[in-house]
Amino acid sequence: MPSPHEEREVVKKLDEINHAVSELRSRLNELNQQKEVWFEKKEAVSSQIRELISRVKTNRSQRNALTDKVRQAKTERERLHAVIKGKAGTVKTLNEQKQGLLKKHDAPGNPAYIRDEIDRLEHYLETNVISFEKEKELMKKINALKKRFAESSENAALWAQIGGASRELSSLRRETEKAHRDVQQHAQESQKLHESVVLDSREIDRLREEEKGYYQKFMEFKKQFTEASAQLKERLQEMDRMHRQLDSFRAARRKSKEQKEADLIGGKVREIEAKIRRGEKLTTEDLLAFQTQKNN
Repeated sequence: MPSPHEEREVVKKLDEINHAVSELRSRLNELNQQKEVWFEKKEAVSSQIRELISRVKTNRSQRNALTDKVRQAKTERERLHAVIKGKAGTVKTLNEQKQGLLKKHDAPGNPAYIRDEIDRLEHYLETNVISFEKEKELMKKINALKKRFAESSENAALWAQIGGASRELSSLRRETEKAHRDVQQHAQESQKLHESVVLDSREIDRLREEEKGYYQKFMEFKKQFTEASAQLKERLQEMDRMHRQLDSFRAARRKSKEQKEADLIGGKVREIEAKIRRGEKLTTEDLLAFQTQKNN
């Protein structure tokens, strides 16, 4: 049976372990809180990084699409420039032909304008009362205009060609201006998106460094938490062993006490039996001892 000193040592050791367990649990709670704080900071930054990466991908895709549009608009603009150059040459040639005809016919003028002037003068003669001299003067002017109109009629087709070519040239120039505006607009939008991609990429790099720092702090506290958990587990196992040892000591002491009591009662019973054999009178103590032995 263990000595009282041994039992006291176990109780003392158990108290020390209980104190250590309490401190370890308090430390674990503190470490877990710190660990979670750094983990939440790391996760918040990770979420920002994911959002920025998604935005960079979207903006980069839109930027590339706009860059393609710029390339297409430039190609169209160059094509239109080439067409305009050819059409401008055609208009120049037609105007040179027109000037040649005008010189040839002593500047007969625009047939449409001459026709309008003839109609105006004839209408004036028909609707107004004028002197004979005035009428002769107007008729002479009308006849001269009719002669000029006849001379300039051959210019009608040329005028039509010049008008058509000029309209086409104006239309082409408007298309070229639109293509140029498209180039500028798409280029500006593409540049803005490119700048956004660059800025976001820099921010991602900065946040990744921040995330790395938070993760390192999280891992530091996680390591300490794991070590403290292992220490607590070891202490709890030691506590369990101490409890079992203490229970064993107490059981042995209880068994020893019961054995001593049984031995004492057994000796008393033998004395009573001897008294009975000798015919001696039994005392109250003798009767109680005998009854106790009988109950056991």
